[in-house]
Amino acid sequence: MYDPPPDEGLFLRAVLSKLVVLGKIDREEHESLTNMETESPCSICLDNLYGSSSIHGSATLMNCSHVFHERCLSDWLQQKNTCPMCRTVLYNC
Repeated sequence: MYDPPPDEGLFLRAVLSKLVVLGKIDREEHESLTNMETESPCSICLDNLYGSSSIHGSATLMNCSHVFHERCLSDWLQQKNTCPMCRTVLYNC
């Protein structure tokens, strides 16, 4: 019997209910937390994290202290349950 793929929005809501996301982060907060230049890219899509025309959503700070675009992270979490940088488990299946 064919089972259609789960609705992306439903999947994302289920994952986010289990995921420890510290929240949205802006350029100044990121600089103060990491002592890094905020021109650094999202390590998933390699686009600037804080570009004004980003189609990838706002920057999101994870409990492991890594920052990714919200949409990039959503796409990643549909495949894996770990941080793309350090492989910390972000939610239990």
